[in-house]
Amino acid sequence: MPPRVTGYVLAGGRSSRMGQDKALLQIDGETLLARAVAKLRDICGDVYILGAYPAYADFAPLAPDLHPDCGPMSGLEAALAHCPSDWALVLPVDLPCLPVALLREWIEAALSSSTTRLALFTVDGIPQPTVALLHRAVLPYLAASIARGRYKLYPVLREAAAALTAEQGVAEDAVLADTVVADDAGWFRNVNTPEEFAAVQAATASERE
Repeated sequence: MPPRVTGYVLAGGRSSRMGQDKALLQIDGETLLARAVAKLRDICGDVYILGAYPAYADFAPLAPDLHPDCGPMSGLEAALAHCPSDWALVLPVDLPCLPVALLREWIEAALSSSTTRLALFTVDGIPQPTVALLHRAVLPYLAASIARGRYKLYPVLREAAAALTAEQGVAEDAVLADTVVADDAGWFRNVNTPEEFAAVQAATASERE
């Protein structure tokens, strides 16, 4: 993967529905955080963790939020503000089944266009804005949204795409690469509750048999 892509694990959530820090839960003896970091290292030259919990620094360097308590928007803003390259790849810690091969193919397709500034997934008709490939040009729109107290990520990213479309004078789908996926394999299963985690553990064990 070109060095202009830097990887970030979105791991700063409160895990309130899980009842414990989900980033440190283990599948096959490996924490979800270590699993996410390893995937990004397969793709990106440099990898960081979005968050400020000292225990996370054992896995990769930290990139703390500039504006805490604004949800995932805080993390994406922090990634782009910190990013030393043109592009930030953000991967949530709670998607342990997402394959590296899918991410690599998706990124290569997005970067093949000189006009693309955002790449996202839509899975079974539902946008997944926390899995994001973002150009540094998106940062001002995230910062402005946070300043206005608007923290819903997907609408803000669509607005950023519309503004960048007007700026470049191209079609919106030339700026926003929205990859539509039917998740028959369960790649985008979230781990937010004990029940969801147990289901992922069972599916992973079944795949080994």
